[in-house]
Amino acid sequence: MPRFAPLRIVALPLLFLAIQVAAQDNKDGGSTNAKDENVIRIGVAVPQNQSRRPVALEWEHTQLVRLLKDLSIKKGDPRKFEVIPLQSTSQNDAFRECSDKKCDFVVLTTFVDSSLDSPVAVNPGGVRINPPPLGLPLSRCCANLMFKIMAPGRSRPVADGLIAAPEGLTDEDAPEQVIRLAASQIAKEVRKKRPPLRE
Repeated sequence: MPRFAPLRIVALPLLFLAIQVAAQDNKDGGSTNAKDENVIRIGVAVPQNQSRRPVALEWEHTQLVRLLKDLSIKKGDPRKFEVIPLQSTSQNDAFRECSDKKCDFVVLTTFVDSSLDSPVAVNPGGVRINPPPLGLPLSRCCANLMFKIMAPGRSRPVADGLIAAPEGLTDEDAPEQVIRLAASQIAKEVRKKRPPLRE
């Protein structure tokens, strides 16, 4: 027998073992990267401010992300949220960022003044009357927040709305209150089961 035959005999089983371990690692990695149907990935863009009031946008962004994380689990619903803070503010930039992060939805928010909003909206489906905002009538509000929930690759919102803060809050407190109300409404909209979206 050749001099190095025993070494060759020992090395072959080790080689087979290494191949099996590598195959198992690849299998595990594939299952880890596979999408969990019970996880809803939500990308949250940095809010915009079109109001005349100063708003700490980074702070409100952090608050919205935190509140949505707090609402990520609902009793009786196997689905949960994975909330992903985005650096983008515009819709196009948010879509690009969410594409890399495999988000199911993109949340866009904008602080606005009452005078910028109309009770009538025109969209591809025709003219509709906007429902009153969650809170007090716009004319009596000290802060308003528009939100849109978008699905990447779709031009129409999955859901949108206008949130109004209760009357009597200071300019410092009002944005935080509408963010809380918006987080609750966004969570409800995301959990709704809808038919496949069509353009």
